Amino acid sequence: MTDDAEPAARTGRPPTFTSWLRKLSDSELASLFAARPDLITPVPADLGALAARCTSRPAALRSWTGSIGSAFRSSKGWSRTSA
Repeated sequence: MTDDAEPAARTGRPPTFTSWLRKLSDSELASLFAARPDLITPVPADLGALAARCTSRPAALRSWTGSIGSAFRSSKGWSRTSA
């Protein structure tokens, strides 16, 4: 993953995930880590490493299966209470 020190408007390239992470506030990062504790275990060396971890195939699959599992658990709970 490349780090874009130059603003996207000046370079003509779209912003990277690293630059998006860099713009998050401390509370937004804390929310991200609360939702995805796998991203900080072990602690990444820097935001570039965190961005690479966030966008890696295993991390994406964990996130996707977690959201699908959560949706499935919610629908199962909903069907029991609505029947």
